[in-house]
Amino acid sequence: MILKVQSPVAGARVAQNAPQGDASSKFSEFLKRSEIGGLHEQLSSFQKGVLNGQLFSPQELLKFQIQAGQFGLRVELISRVAESASATIRKFQQQG
Repeated sequence: MILKVQSPVAGARVAQNAPQGDASSKFSEFLKRSEIGGLHEQLSSFQKGVLNGQLFSPQELLKFQIQAGQFGLRVELISRVAESASATIRKFQQQG
């Protein structure tokens, strides 16, 4: 099995002088466009199956573990990008 991992932040840019509300909505749109939304839905569906007593094969459990790991890595990556963008914006605001 070959896993293809793409960065959800490839080509992402931070808009300068964007209003605060606009930046928040753009970040929400970015998260929706990234593959995080799809992974979250798949993991939620799997979780519902587990809670409802559905049985899973070892392959399905391994797939779930891989997806959960990918989800965690992508969330961490996006949060680091957001932290970096926030720090950069603060730095520019302090200079100006």
